[in-house]
Amino acid sequence: MTIDPAHGLYGTGNGSRSGVLTFDHTANSIQTFDLVYDNLVNAQSAGNYGYMKIGSDIEIKSDQINQNGEVIINGTSYPISNCNKKNINRGGDLWTIHIEINTASNTLNALTLTGNVGGTKAASFTLSEPTALSASATFDKVEVGAYRAKYKVFVALQSIKITEEAQAVTTVPYTINYTNGGNTLKTVTGNNIIGATVSAEKAIDVDGTKYILESTEVPSMTIKATDNILNVPVRKPYTATLNVTKNINGTATTTSTTLTETDDHEAVWSYAFPIYAKGSDGVYYKTDATTFGESGTFTDGETIDKTVEYNTADNDIVFFNEGEANESNNIVNYNYSNGYDGHVKGQNARNRGISVGTLEAGRYSFDVVFTGVHGRSLGLRHASDDPIVSIQSTKKGESSTEFTLDSSTSDLFINGANDQKDAKKTNQSEDFDYVVIKRVNNVSAEVDATSSLTSFCSTSTVTVPEDVIIYIATANDANTVTLNRVDTKVIPANTGVILYSAVTGAKTLTVGGTADASLYASNIFKAATSAVTAGDNTYALIKGQQSFAKVAEGVTIPAGKAYLEATANGKLNISFGGATTGISSISSEATADSNAPMYNLAGQRVNSSYKGVVIKNGRKFINK
Repeated sequence: MTIDPAHGLYGTGNGSRSGVLTFDHTANSIQTFDLVYDNLVNAQSAGNYGYMKIGSDIEIKSDQINQNGEVIINGTSYPISNCNKKNINRGGDLWTIHIEINTASNTLNALTLTGNVGGTKAASFTLSEPTALSASATFDKVEVGAYRAKYKVFVALQSIKITEEAQAVTTVPYTINYTNGGNTLKTVTGNNIIGATVSAEKAIDVDGTKYILESTEVPSMTIKATDNILNVPVRKPYTATLNVTKNINGTATTTSTTLTETDDHEAVWSYAFPIYAKGSDGVYYKTDATTFGESGTFTDGETIDKTVEYNTADNDIVFFNEGEANESNNIVNYNYSNGYDGHVKGQNARNRGISVGTLEAGRYSFDVVFTGVHGRSLGLRHASDDPIVSIQSTKKGESSTEFTLDSSTSDLFINGANDQKDAKKTNQSEDFDYVVIKRVNNVSAEVDATSSLTSFCSTSTVTVPEDVIIYIATANDANTVTLNRVDTKVIPANTGVILYSAVTGAKTLTVGGTADASLYASNIFKAATSAVTAGDNTYALIKGQQSFAKVAEGVTIPAGKAYLEATANGKLNISFGGATTGISSISSEATADSNAPMYNLAGQRVNSSYKGVVIKNGRKFINK
């Protein structure tokens, strides 16, 4: 405990700090404490609070952020009236406190508290009746302290006066008999002063067997001069069995739990389950449940059977983690996947936290259901690198972002940071319900069997298969649109293109890849990333033809297609740019030497069985 000329005795610090004043205590005395307590200064953050303890069993707490205060007596909390921002403020509110304790009988006789801010609505508390302290209570110290979650906290005693008045006491013997079915199982004897209260234990052990009170109220007696005998009926706690069967895609596993009634006569059961569960086939399945657990009470000998069904496969999920399941939390209740939360503890290292393992190359979504809004982040990082992806909480509920891995990546961890700006440094994460990593679905395109072409766009960067060639539109006049081949297999997001393949039909485009935007700088195609209503000069690729036609105004161009805005005389024929392909015109058949070699658009020599667009005698035609 530090002496300060302005504040007196105080405790302060970053973290949990306190100062303690100890003094010689006179046994069996009446103790009186008169104090002036400066309850809280500079709290500023949730989780910060100041406190003062008298002996071992009396505590007074004040919490500015949550706007409450409490008096805790032998583990039982009593609220302080009128605790709000007006009288628990950063300048502090002086509380005048009077406490009287009978240390002979371990009884708190009186406790009053009055604040000096708020007038008739100042903070206040008055103990309604004498209250028993624990049998092991101590009375030889005063502690002032603060718990800091983020900012510096300061609490102080401006003045303290302690008096002790000796009192004569008479000690007499007492007996407590614990009985069951008329038989005495255990006898406890002792001595205490006349007027003291002696209570039974809530539970006893007899040769390894536990017994609890038959009554929900704890029996007690006030010590008299003679005949101090307390008979306490006890019984064995109720027990039951809870069987929870998890059925994942037809494969059932059952977990059995033995339930035992508590010392406080709580005979309750509960079970919880996550929204997703991983099957033996490595696929995650979703439950159809909308609440993620159940609870109830049990009777002695009861068997409770519950089943959770997981039947809906989600093949895109590659990783799932519940916030409650992390190292920082030992609580699992029936709100599992339904709002209860946890967090990743501060790690101070990048290769710690929630281990994800290895993710293959591809595009992924990182989805977090936040339950806190403290500005902290949750992110995915390689063991030795800065975050691959990170999300800062700005609202409660689901937040999502996407990321791309260009190659298979191992040693991945999910951990936290103070905020998005500081995401490179690991720290405690934001509170969250659960986090999911999903593959972003690949994209398909249908190459027309007649023209070997299709128009295309995607809201994601995609990589085309090896047999697909990408073309962009670089110019058009009244009769022609010029297409140029792009020397890459990657299409940037939100970019309209024409795709060619000699092998027609459905094509699977992989989401992800590193796009070079400069290759598309001259592209005049528009991208219908969502459905587009055609205007006065909208042109689209004609199905089965290598040309564009004007679309009637008001007609919808479906999402995922490329289109042009152009002024033309009518149909726009495609001209493949000579600088890229060496092709200057297009024809439906060959007109020269029929024995000349043929080449596909990739420049590879092909024979007469090849189907699709070919080059022969310097001209281009469709070989059917």
